[in-house]
Amino acid sequence: MTYDQLVTLDSIVKYGSFKAASEFLHKSQPSLSMAIKKLEEEFQINLFDRSEYRPKLTEEGKLFYKKAKLALAHMRSLELFGEELGMGVEPEIKVGIDGLAPLGKILCELKNFFNDFKTTDLTLSMGQISGVLEKVLSKEIDIGFTPIHFSNSEIESVEVYITMMIPVIKDQQITSLTSLKKIPQVVVTDSSKNPIEGSFGVLEDVRRWNVSSMDAKKEVINSGLGWGRLPNFMIDEDLSSGFLKKISIKEIETHEVKVFMIRNKSKPVGPITKKLWDQVQRAQM
Repeated sequence: MTYDQLVTLDSIVKYGSFKAASEFLHKSQPSLSMAIKKLEEEFQINLFDRSEYRPKLTEEGKLFYKKAKLALAHMRSLELFGEELGMGVEPEIKVGIDGLAPLGKILCELKNFFNDFKTTDLTLSMGQISGVLEKVLSKEIDIGFTPIHFSNSEIESVEVYITMMIPVIKDQQITSLTSLKKIPQVVVTDSSKNPIEGSFGVLEDVRRWNVSSMDAKKEVINSGLGWGRLPNFMIDEDLSSGFLKKISIKEIETHEVKVFMIRNKSKPVGPITKKLWDQVQRAQM
């Protein structure tokens, strides 16, 4: 029995056929069939029932696969550990920040941290809605700060900030939902390649101004072209000075948004990235 045979078994079960597994593993179907055949011959069992269009695990196959998954998890953990041991000090750390994450606070944390690690470069990227999550899942970045993280076995997440989203407008007092619907709502679009479905706080049957970032959204609202919710850390001074006005009607409320620090569990992590993760986490306790 080999590790590759177990990976082949796992891929066939997960993707439902030898063809789909071969495409995922970038191997030929005959090579996958041979790997499973040798595994079956070694233990004198039939792992798959091949009488139907798609292969199905036999009862023996189900029991064997249950143990195989545990073995694969241990092997992958060991592979990851070995890769991390061999990395040494990483030359670069890539961090993604969502528009709802308090940029000023995060930059302050990064400045304090990198004062002690002057040989490691920092690459920052901004994202909106599910953009940061997408980059963490695809392993394009090491650490992300985002309100969108979902329940995903690939993702480790820690709540680090709370943002208050406040509905605001310039130079107008809004007294009813009817009067508000006459004004365009400014909406930030999802920056990911595969945007998640649904909308967040967007009214129905209203004209919309779509923008690509939270900064652009603020500029449009500041120009008097529409209204929208903005994070408290961006507009506290504007509200205090009266430049922007909070919309206070029962249908449009301020709401709390939790911001998480996230990373991909299967992406090897170097010692500097681990220290950054731990430092930000401790700072929020």
